[in-house]
Amino acid sequence: MSYWYGKVSKIYLRPQRETHDVWLDIQWYYRRVNLEDLMVDLAESIGEYELVLSDHTSLVDMMCVEDHATIINYDEGDLAQHPVPPETLYHRWDVMIKFARHHKEPLQ
Repeated sequence: MSYWYGKVSKIYLRPQRETHDVWLDIQWYYRRVNLEDLMVDLAESIGEYELVLSDHTSLVDMMCVEDHATIINYDEGDLAQHPVPPETLYHRWDVMIKFARHHKEPLQ
């Protein structure tokens, strides 16, 4: 799994003469490796094909999107749901990601 996965929350369209510029507001999914890089404790509990929906959003040109993916919602409390098939993307957790800028003090 080397792709980035996101959920489209809004679509923006700006007419240009004979074409249109299309931008997508994307809510990003994180993989286990991404959470490990951020040192999130939840990373140890994430499966190989599991994606965690974050509150991290970006505005992305539609030309940056390669394809769509089906991501199954998995509810551990629902004993009647079907098992997730092997090698299938699924989601069961949401996470809040906080980014911070590190300002360096000027050298004196």
